Amino acid sequence: IIIFFIIINLRGLKDAALAQKICVFALVFSLLVITLFTFGSIGEVEQQNLQSNLGTIDTASIIRIIAFAPWAFIGFDTVAQLAGDHRIAAKTVSRVTLLAIIIGALIYNVLNLITALGVNSTELDAVSWQTGQAVKTLVGNGLFYLLGVAMFGAVISGLNGFFIGSSRLVLSMSQDYDIGTQPLNNKSDADLRATKNVETVETSSGSINIPKWIIFFIGG
Repeated sequence: IIIFFIIINLRGLKDAALAQKICVFALVFSLLVITLFTFGSIGEVEQQNLQSNLGTIDTASIIRIIAFAPWAFIGFDTVAQLAGDHRIAAKTVSRVTLLAIIIGALIYNVLNLITALGVNSTELDAVSWQTGQAVKTLVGNGLFYLLGVAMFGAVISGLNGFFIGSSRLVLSMSQDYDIGTQPLNNKSDADLRATKNVETVETSSGSINIPKWIIFFIGG
């Protein structure tokens, strides 16, 4: 899968963006179908399950979730990079990013609600995958596989998103620094010292020329 998405991203941003759209569509469509069938099958048992899972607000648990929350925002830097490539207005980028966060929060809450409807609180510890068991109970094995499609879409879209972000980062660096434009050993020492993208560093064995983007990352 990784090699496949490497090839997709090497083909260009257009193909990578198309693959991303397909993954996101698979995620949203699968969850939408599961949600519609779930709420269409709510009966007395499901209401009892939901009531059993309603409890007092656990502040400590909320704080633990908030502590782990920042990792969820990894990847939003890709939005700014892609917006720069497509010259999208900053206001539009902010709105789309905010909308993505809201939709993501809704998806997580819907999954929690489905789990609460499908699994009684007394059975939570006995079930290894509560959400999967809830979907099986509520909509059957057929639509259960759609949950797998949704999970696949979520994981793959995240993987492809990191590839897109990395490729945009390398592109930005190549525009400001000397990356891959010409082998350093093909340039004379005078040319290397003259170029703004390479810095000469003195070592015990002599002077070496290092691209400035490397020095930036090692804190030089």
